This record gives sequence, structure tokens and C-alpha cells, in this order.
Amino acid sequence: MPDTNITPADTLAIIPINTGFLGAVPAGSQLIVNGTANSGAFVNTNGLLAQSVGLPVTEAGTDYTLEFPDADLNTNRVLTVHHTIFSGKFYLQLNPLRIISPVPVDLVGRIPNNGQNAAGSVVTALFGPGNNGRSARLFIDYGNGFALDKTVTIANNRAVFANIQHDNSNVPVTGVETLAFIIGDL
Repeated sequence: MPDTNITPADTLAIIPINTGFLGAVPAGSQLIVNGTANSGAFVNTNGLLAQSVGLPVTEAGTDYTLEFPDADLNTNRVLTVHHTIFSGKFYLQLNPLRIISPVPVDLVGRIPNNGQNAAGSVVTALFGPGNNGRSARLFIDYGNGFALDKTVTIANNRAVFANIQHDNSNVPVTGVETLAFIIGDL
């Protein structure tokens, strides 16, 4: 990020190039990091990071909120997500040496199209080692006053969001306003 001083002693969590969500995003878009829109972490028009991103982390945990730009996701469905947010602490573990990241390594599931009902949807978030026992919250704000909200515990490196709640509203034809994964502390 601009104005962030990194020293040789700092440990960095690396989010690799080509991480993100395949889809269509406006040219020149950037990853928003902790509210900084001009992060310098550019996202290609296909929705994937244009370069690897390094985030300083500590043993005590370092909070980051990462927001991908407005996108029409390229899945087997047609779903527009205006704000995709991942929030949680990254941890440096010394024995064995590794970074514990709150960002899922994969998302799979059954989702609705724009304009359809989300009843029966299931989303499974897969996480790297060290995340078991953390809470994982999936929050989907339709932008029309309706939201889906479910919190589960990460077990076996996965969080399964199913039977979220009865969906009293269809996904707007313009897509959802916010899709957020909020991961609790270790």
C-alpha cells in the first residue's frame, strides 16, 4: 500500500498474483485494503490480481479488510456482486513457521442468478491450515433492505453455509450489494 514502510525484518503474508474472482471488472480497479482505495494492488479486468500483494503480519495477529471491486462473476450463474469483502486477522505462527490467513483458498457451492431466490443455496469456504475453531460469518446484503446472515465454526479447514435462513426476497436483478466473509480471531 502507498506510504507503508516495510523493513527486512517484517514478515509478509503474500496474496498471490491471479487471486480473486473471475468475472468482469472495470479497467484500473484496485483492491481496497483497510479502507484505502488507492492501495496500489491492481485487479485485472478479469477480476484477478495483477500482481502479488504483501501484507505485514505479526504473531499477535494483524487485522485486514480486503475488498475486491464491483464484478459480474464468471461462474455457471449470472451473479453481480458490488462489494466482495474478506475481513479477519492474519497470524504469524513461529513453530512451525507459517502464515494463517483468514482468506479462503477456494469457494464452491450453489448460488442463484441475479433476480432469483437464494433458497437452497450452499457456499463452502475452504481455508488453509490453522483456521479450525475460528468463527466464519457470511453476510449478504441485497441492497434492498434484505440480508442473509449466517455464522458457523471452521472445522476440517472448511466452513459450510447452508440453510442460511428463509429467503423472503429474490436477489435484485442488478445483483447483491455486499458479499462479506468475516473471520473471527484464533
